[in-house]
Amino acid sequence: MSDRAFDLKSSSGNHNLKKLLWLIAFLITMLHVAVRDRWDWTAPLFYMLPMPIVLFTLLCISVCFGIHHHHRHLITMCMLIVLLVFFWVHQSWCFNRPGHDRTNTRVLLWNAGRIGDCFPLALEALIEFSPDIVGLVESNGISRIPSRTRIGPDGRYQVVSFGQGMTVITRGDVIGGIREKTGHGSWFSDCRIRFSHRDVWIRLVDISSNPFRSRWSMFERMSRDPDGSIPDVILGDFNTPSGACSFEPIRKNFHNAFESAGMGFHATWPLPVRMMAIDHIWVRNGIPIRGTEIVPFRFSDHALVLTDLSFPAR
Repeated sequence: MSDRAFDLKSSSGNHNLKKLLWLIAFLITMLHVAVRDRWDWTAPLFYMLPMPIVLFTLLCISVCFGIHHHHRHLITMCMLIVLLVFFWVHQSWCFNRPGHDRTNTRVLLWNAGRIGDCFPLALEALIEFSPDIVGLVESNGISRIPSRTRIGPDGRYQVVSFGQGMTVITRGDVIGGIREKTGHGSWFSDCRIRFSHRDVWIRLVDISSNPFRSRWSMFERMSRDPDGSIPDVILGDFNTPSGACSFEPIRKNFHNAFESAGMGFHATWPLPVRMMAIDHIWVRNGIPIRGTEIVPFRFSDHALVLTDLSFPAR
């Protein structure tokens, strides 16, 4: 009698364990596939559980099913993992055919965090990419250079610092700039740059990494000015994965440069094992994007984003 009672108790415990494991699998799957950061209370979980962690969690659940000899559940869970891998590939990998052309305007974005005293070497490495516009965030080392200083071969690049680690380096002439705070430790800087063929308006942003802060209102504010005018390019560290619903206000008038003309894995952080695409270049609709690359860069834990744009002459 006692053995039968023990078997019933064990069977009930296994049943409850299966229900708990499937509940966890269902919730984290729906979080990434459907819910994401659509509501403020789901946003922290979405930001803190990137897809690689979700897949690893489901793999651990599969191992638990295998240990307890629940083969039917193991097979079903493996099928779910395969489907999520396909979903992740579709969301995070791009298969465009970039066509870089140096007659275009090359824009480079980089989060220079952890650069320390290596910024002179980092600057030399950045200039080797021959960018026309460089947007830097968390560039406290580079921002020690006095604003409006000329650097590079023949002094062809101008450095403009906006404070809070936000710096623009450009071949053109900076004709105006302003820094604004969006709240809760997030900033954006407007910079207008004059080239021979036209003026370019870029907006450099650095969004707080706090997962409990809603992005919706910040992205709505930075996507357009109160008078309805919009920048040519918005770039920076958004600390928000590319599949987030909160990008909807920006997507109304902008294209993601990598999604439109990139090839390969979109993730930019953290190096050396990239898991999340949080550094983005958004280009105003109507400006052709010729090619975009994600380039691992040894001076930081963020990869740099490099895109070639064909600005129409004005």
